[in-house]
Amino acid sequence: MSQVRKKFLISAGSVQEELVPFEAKRALVVCFFGRSGYGDVNCSSNIVDLILRRNVFSNSFEDDVSETAKGQIEGYYDEDLNTVFLNIRNPVDFSYMTRSMEEFHEDVQNKGFPIKLSEIKDTYARAVLFASLLSHILVMVEPTANFDISTIMFLKTLDNIRSRAKDCVSEAIRSVYGLPRTWAANGRPCSPRLLFLFLRLPLSIEQLKQFSSTKFETSVRKLETSLADKIYRLFRKSRVITNVSANSLLALPSSKPFVHVYRGTLNLKNRTEFMLDLLSHLCGDKVLVSENRFVNCSAETALRFFLEDHIEKGLMDGFDDNVSRHGITNIFELPSGEVWWKVVCRLYKCIMENVEVKEGTSTGKLSQILPSLKTMMGTDVKFSEIKCSKVLPLAIAAYQEGLPSHYTKEHHETKLAHAVALFSMHARGSMVEKYLAKLEEECVTIWGKGRRMCETLSLTGNPCINSIHRLPQEEKTDEE
Repeated sequence: MSQVRKKFLISAGSVQEELVPFEAKRALVVCFFGRSGYGDVNCSSNIVDLILRRNVFSNSFEDDVSETAKGQIEGYYDEDLNTVFLNIRNPVDFSYMTRSMEEFHEDVQNKGFPIKLSEIKDTYARAVLFASLLSHILVMVEPTANFDISTIMFLKTLDNIRSRAKDCVSEAIRSVYGLPRTWAANGRPCSPRLLFLFLRLPLSIEQLKQFSSTKFETSVRKLETSLADKIYRLFRKSRVITNVSANSLLALPSSKPFVHVYRGTLNLKNRTEFMLDLLSHLCGDKVLVSENRFVNCSAETALRFFLEDHIEKGLMDGFDDNVSRHGITNIFELPSGEVWWKVVCRLYKCIMENVEVKEGTSTGKLSQILPSLKTMMGTDVKFSEIKCSKVLPLAIAAYQEGLPSHYTKEHHETKLAHAVALFSMHARGSMVEKYLAKLEEECVTIWGKGRRMCETLSLTGNPCINSIHRLPQEEKTDEE
């Protein structure tokens, strides 16, 4: 029997309902997302390749920066595991940011780095929200063995948007033929199970060699347990997860481990290092072989077993991560390839492209809900805008204080300079320039509405001290 492995992209222009990328009666969906460390290249892509034991997502040397900025998601269907693997190409990765600065240099100069960064974060947040409505398992990849506390606020923001947009999402996918009723009512096949993958141990390789294999494994398991306890307590206290998983953005498994620390050393080389090693190998250096990339085979096996354990559970019985005392019906659907792809196309247009599927229905409200995601993600920009909006009326009042009935351009510029100085003293952040332009425009409007002095020189050489006016012959010309 031939193995069917199909790679596809979920990006602008590629989501068409008639182009189903794979065929499957029942498939589980696993999505990888996260960050890469300094100097690393797309950690999540390398992890998926490691699990599948072949190059799937990391075989391209030149990533499309423009497509990544639009929230491109790579997909791959593996028939052996009956699983769809998704990989969100993170636009805030170190490797992407270093290349995108040249591409977006003009935008950064015009808008400022904080505003541009908030736009990039908004695109990434939409991609994660989009994937959470389609996946059964979410795997968050962290470059170190430290849990990033900002993840809590990120997930709470997405949960807020998801709960507000639930009816809109249901309306958008309700007409998909063959879609189960529970999926259509809840807007997603299940509450996705969140797993954590930490790529680097807190100890260096030289220090690890001092331990025996048993002591080393015991230390790593203690670290995993400590991280899992910390994450669970933080998620429960911040209400990222609740007793009823259907009411939350995601769920943590209660009977299986959800934290895995990679035991080996994953060498995530950049393109230059990879090509140099490949050239050296082709020229006859037998020392550089494939094990330079993935050092510890037992670490690969442990990682693969960790994920496949959850995949098998989902395919056989589904996930029931409710911890309520009362019996609650669990929601879990395994879609066919055709139905899943049609839902992908509908939701991508709604969430990523802001296209209304049906006019005059609740779907149109998505265009009003989703923009608030950008405001929630760009906290520094939001702070600056709030601060500047409070100072702007004070600066305008300072300009209007003690104004005569009409005054010269020189007096206007003096008062404007005083207002700008007051505004600059209290305003903060990246929105200062935008509100300075508003201040100048407002002051010019005040001066131009009946307060501008004529200043035209008379026959004696003295300027006119009346408000700006027209000569009698000019008024007749206007009437004609």
